[in-house]
Amino acid sequence: MSVRGVSPSNIESILHESRVFTPPKNFSRRARIKTMKEYRRLYGASLENPEKFWAEAAEELHWFQKWTQGHKGDRGYYKA
Repeated sequence: MSVRGVSPSNIESILHESRVFTPPKNFSRRARIKTMKEYRRLYGASLENPEKFWAEAAEELHWFQKWTQGHKGDRGYYKA
């Protein structure tokens, strides 16, 4: 679709955000993930072994009936 000569292939975004907003220390102390280092470690673990990562996350929840499979999918697409 083209609007007045503009197509998706030649639109340039001018919205580039590079600022970093550091949360207050009191907020970080109470947060589940307290630092960017911890976030990066968890994110890396989720990519390295998604089944293990989500199984461990699921263990933190209360289940009326425990799940039998924590992850099934490929490249971010999941099946029921």
